Amino acid sequence: MDLPVRASRAPGKFLEMDPARRELAVALELHEAEVWTDCFEAAAALPGNPLGVAVQRSTSPPLHTLEVLDSPEINRVVGLGVEAPATRDQLRALVDFHRCRGRRHLRVELAPVAAPAELPMWLIDEGFALDVAMPTKIVRSTHDVGPTPADTPVHLLGPEYREEIATLNARAWGDWSTSGPVATWFGATVGVEGFRHYGIVDGGRLVSVGVMVVKGELAWLGFGATHLRYRDRGLRATSLALRLAHARDLGCQMVHAEVDARFASSPKLPFEPLYERQSYSLVVKE
Repeated sequence: MDLPVRASRAPGKFLEMDPARRELAVALELHEAEVWTDCFEAAAALPGNPLGVAVQRSTSPPLHTLEVLDSPEINRVVGLGVEAPATRDQLRALVDFHRCRGRRHLRVELAPVAAPAELPMWLIDEGFALDVAMPTKIVRSTHDVGPTPADTPVHLLGPEYREEIATLNARAWGDWSTSGPVATWFGATVGVEGFRHYGIVDGGRLVSVGVMVVKGELAWLGFGATHLRYRDRGLRATSLALRLAHARDLGCQMVHAEVDARFASSPKLPFEPLYERQSYSLVVKE
C-alpha cells in the first residue's frame, strides 16, 4: 500500500484529514498501547513481581506503572483519546492511578488523531507541560521487502540470552547496573510469547539487539541497542533487514516504530515518517 503524507502536528486536526491515514494512525496507536501493556504484564509475571508492576486493563488505553522505576520513559501513556474521545474524568483518573501508587513522573504522548481537540488544553489544566521532545511514528510497508537474507549474522535469541539482552539494553539506556530494575525491565519480555528478540553476537558476546512484536497485520519494533564499540558498522540495518523479512513472512502488512523527530527522515532508516506526537509531562506533587 502507498504510505500517506506526513500528518499535521496539531492533535484533533487529524480527524479532518484523509480517512485512510486516520485509520492507519488509530491502528498503530492502539497496537503500540497493547504491546506496551504486554511489556508490563511480562514484568508482572516475573517471580515475586520484583518491579512492583501495577496494570489496569479496564481503561482505554490501559494504565500501568512500576513501583521501583519512577521515570517518564516508563510511566508513559500512548493512545489516549484514540479509541474514543478522552474525558476530563479519564484524565484525572490517569493522574490518580500514578499518584496513589507514589509515582511522581508521568508522560502522555498525544497522536494527531487524539480527541477531543481540547485535550491538549485539558492536560495543561491538570498541570502537564508540553515537552520539547517530539517522538515520531515511522512506518514501512512489507510489500516491497526483499527476500529473507540467506547469510546474516543476525539470530533469533532464546531465553538463554536474557541476561545479556537485559545488560546491553540497560547500558544503552544509561544504567550501568547489570542487576538493577532497568535490566530487569528489559529482560522481562525475553522468551515471552509474541516477543521476538534478534541479536548479533561477536566473539561470544552479544553486541546488538532489537525486538519485534507481531499482532495481526502490524509489527512493532523497539528496545534496540548496540554496543558502543560496534556502532556505525551497519548492524542496525542488518538486523532490520531480517526483522522486516520475518514480519512479511508472518503475514504482517505494516511495520512501525518510534524515533526522535531529529532522526525520522534519516536515510539510514528504511521507513517513512507518518506523524509526530506531542509529549506532555507531569511531575506529580506529593
